[in-house]
Amino acid sequence: MGKKYALRAVILVGCVLAVLAFAPRGLWAETGAFIALGILFVGALYVTAFRRFVLGHRRAVNAVGIGMLVVGIAVFSDALSPSSPLDPNISTIAAAVLVLFGILVITLPFSVRRLEADTAVLKAEKTVPHVAGGFHPVSEIKDILAELIRDRRSLARVVGPWLLLGSLLLFVLFDTDRWKGLVQRHKELAGLVALGLLALILAEIVVLFVAMIQWTRFTATKQEPRLTAFPGKALWGWFWRWIVYGAVSSSIERVHPWLKAHLAAPSQMDGVWGLIGFLVLVLISPFALVLPAVALNAADKGLVRSMGGFRLVGRKYYLGAALILAPYAVGSWALGLLSVQFKGPVVDAASLGTLGLLAVSTMVVGTTYLTRIYLRGAAAMAGATE
Repeated sequence: MGKKYALRAVILVGCVLAVLAFAPRGLWAETGAFIALGILFVGALYVTAFRRFVLGHRRAVNAVGIGMLVVGIAVFSDALSPSSPLDPNISTIAAAVLVLFGILVITLPFSVRRLEADTAVLKAEKTVPHVAGGFHPVSEIKDILAELIRDRRSLARVVGPWLLLGSLLLFVLFDTDRWKGLVQRHKELAGLVALGLLALILAEIVVLFVAMIQWTRFTATKQEPRLTAFPGKALWGWFWRWIVYGAVSSSIERVHPWLKAHLAAPSQMDGVWGLIGFLVLVLISPFALVLPAVALNAADKGLVRSMGGFRLVGRKYYLGAALILAPYAVGSWALGLLSVQFKGPVVDAASLGTLGLLAVSTMVVGTTYLTRIYLRGAAAMAGATE
């Protein structure tokens, strides 16, 4: 047990040092302060007396959080004023800290209840036998591919219409000549054109999410959902989680300037950057196990409960995720190299079509993999609690 906690401490310190190392120069103190506040907040949740106080004084806690938000907004507004006697940089940082802490304080009651529910889940899981030895990633992926071939007609009916709609949206989105011509002829419409492009991008994301939600439901139940049964609630659950995960994973962009400074050749840059993206996706993929829970409208959509299947099968899960993501990672890198050597509309169209096919295949296989792992964990927990 001591080695386990020591390893976690080393990983935590390593992550903190990595974040500080790639933080913009001059902002190390501010970045360190935010990290320290986050660790302090999480640590406080594990103090029993603190949790009892929060649950016993919810209104007071919410009032304090709202007060910090108001003060933070007021400080930020004052920093924007030219006549403010305070240093704008200090005021901005103080406002950010107050707003962040205000949000954290407001969500404290929810965080405490979530932590207690997750603790109960982890205690119940101790009665579930570890089955990593019976889980073989290669065999699992072979079974998934065989299942997709068997269910190809259902796949076409469930996912096909949404992918067709997504393809039409992409054709409109990538018609750059028309968009540029519209802006050149009517410069006053530049803002509306930008909003239109943003709406098309969001619509494309929504269409892909709906397709994968419906496929998740078919994988779990083997019943084709009606085309008109729009999964609005599940779609919102996927969408806001995508925003949160995207914001967190975007921090990896801080490595980009460092790589650009140390790698001269663009091909080296693309290869290393693609490898980093691939590794990050593999490492954070267990967190995506919450998506099947949301798609299936599970009673408990908490991250800890959703990741029960991951804890059940062990680290072999990562090998399966790597095998699923590898074709897209290698294919996109190879197509990038080919686009440099061979140019032309035919080559561009073929590259785009191949990349789209790889992306869709990866999403379908990945969604099936996540759903099967999630269902494995849910079944084991159901058997343990009966």
